[in-house]
Amino acid sequence: MISKSKKSKGLRKYSSHRGRSIEDRFFEKIIPEPTSGCWLWDGACTTKHGYGHISGGPGARRILAHRLSFEMVNGKIAEGLVIDHLCRNPYCVNPDHLEAVTIATNNARGISSERRKSQALSETHCRNGHPYDGCSIRADGYKQCLECRREKRKQLAEMSGKTFKARPHVRKAKLTFRPGSAAPVARDGLKRE
Repeated sequence: MISKSKKSKGLRKYSSHRGRSIEDRFFEKIIPEPTSGCWLWDGACTTKHGYGHISGGPGARRILAHRLSFEMVNGKIAEGLVIDHLCRNPYCVNPDHLEAVTIATNNARGISSERRKSQALSETHCRNGHPYDGCSIRADGYKQCLECRREKRKQLAEMSGKTFKARPHVRKAKLTFRPGSAAPVARDGLKRE
């Protein structure tokens, strides 16, 4: 466990930000979760996977919070290694829950895309409570809520000042002309007029 008074070993040199060290700013943004032992990051999170970051100082790039936590305890991360969350919680910055591993090991420990697909197919409602129907299954096997999609399109149209017009679910088939054919033929082989 890290303590504020404990000297960080091997931590890269980061400039201070408004007179405060990066370690002080790091500890201000942690919320300990007593049940799991995770230290939940309460700072900025900009990645789509929920990983938090902290500024390295004026003019410096942002540092991923879980990598900083690992470095404060274990020193610099070896080249070619990534940090794996043993607790599977991307918001966790507890160094006891972090391990430096190869990308292959990290991917093997994570949820596979096939498992993710099977979980998605077993769901009956979207996160907003709308029921999935047969039309909401995409070609790649994932589900997409059509009602949420309609609401999002309506919001975007209202924000841009345009009028919202609901589109049918079925896309029109692209028409192609075959040599010697008077009528256009769709890709599905049916003649259209």
